[in-house]
Amino acid sequence: MRAKIFTLCTTIVLNATATLGLTSLDKADALWSQMAADETPGSFMSAVETGLKILDLSYLRSMGSHIGNWGPDHRKITHGTGMHVRAHFEWEPNPYTGMFQKADNCIVRIANAADPGGITMSSYGPNMAIKCLRDGEAEAANLQTIFEIDGYAKFPPGKSHSCSYFEGPLVNHCAWRDDIPVSLKAFTEVFDQVSDRPMMLGVSQMATSDQAGMDSSTHNFPYALIFQPNPELNKLACEFNDVHSQLRLVPSNVTLYKVYAAHDPGSPHSLQYLGRLVTDSKFIESLFGDHQLFFRHTFFADEISTLDKVDTWRANLWSTFTDPKTDYGMANQKVAGQGLYGAFLPKF
Repeated sequence: MRAKIFTLCTTIVLNATATLGLTSLDKADALWSQMAADETPGSFMSAVETGLKILDLSYLRSMGSHIGNWGPDHRKITHGTGMHVRAHFEWEPNPYTGMFQKADNCIVRIANAADPGGITMSSYGPNMAIKCLRDGEAEAANLQTIFEIDGYAKFPPGKSHSCSYFEGPLVNHCAWRDDIPVSLKAFTEVFDQVSDRPMMLGVSQMATSDQAGMDSSTHNFPYALIFQPNPELNKLACEFNDVHSQLRLVPSNVTLYKVYAAHDPGSPHSLQYLGRLVTDSKFIESLFGDHQLFFRHTFFADEISTLDKVDTWRANLWSTFTDPKTDYGMANQKVAGQGLYGAFLPKF
């Protein structure tokens, strides 16, 4: 029966909101089948190719507006080759809505923004995208997290030559530091034309409806999610010149990260433990994953707008705290992300 679903419906499942009553598991199976069909890795774009592509603002805007799990020509301008794994969240009781209560069928992609050791990226810099499927016509929930925009170049101290993906926590925000390399600042300044907070992405897609596709009227979600890596995975062997070497060794049925939430800005010492992200397969390389799999971004203006519909007070707090037009807001953006929250994470 499941093979028949793959044969007849895969294209519909992958490219649109499904109308055939498929479950989140059906959709995840269909996506994974497509991804595993060709385990040839993609490749990083050259610096010139990336530079030309980011000048296309319509492409950048589509990262926040395209609805669907794939794009027919979605070779990544960054993160050109990555590793992919099936996973699920095991949540503790928490106040958040939608898929913060149940997210059983997710696909995770971990990648560096560029080839480590090159001109644009001297060190490893783990980034993680997560797609959790919903039943029926509901769009998947997408999350994106990052360590630092320049990876391990400065943090953690002494790790600039590490080839591990698990040296530090990943967060949906990233510090807009003064000492970011000029080449990367130029990149973020282009994104500044699409989002006035280009180093910040939202997590609200997880909260708007549950795994069954039922909308939540309250849309309760945190300001930041902090993914604390499993320290045992940091011990896995890796080779600097093989960006996939360590992830190939990650087993199935292992905790990748513990997940913590910062409910609102300004209180990094009050993190709430939400649960774990657990693998359901081994990591694989995938040509489809590198060139077509799509994770819709939630730019932070949209995040604040979604919050404003249910809680104006919190929306105003978030907006003021991160306002790029004020010294206060920019000062807060400069220290956002893993450097802000990492010190307050308990021992794994």
